[in-house]
Amino acid sequence: MASLDSQIVVVYSEYRPCTVDGIGNALFHRWENYSKPIPAGLTIGSYPAGVVSYTVGIVEDINGQVHRVPPSDIKFTDRKICNYVFEEVSEE
Repeated sequence: MASLDSQIVVVYSEYRPCTVDGIGNALFHRWENYSKPIPAGLTIGSYPAGVVSYTVGIVEDINGQVHRVPPSDIKFTDRKICNYVFEEVSEE
């Protein structure tokens, strides 16, 4: 039988510091594919029922509140991109 006093260990957890439009300083947790059903329009010729799906970022603000935000509202501040080497592209 399993013990209830065992520990949970998070193997990989890296939160990236960022700023978010309308929120300010935050910690980025992960990307999420968010989807929700939409009903059909009520008038003739309007859109059919379906599902809207898009990517959002999960961020945590200074007060601990978690938000779903569009990727274009997130600016990472840890400059991690500087650790990568990009090949020069010649204009030939």
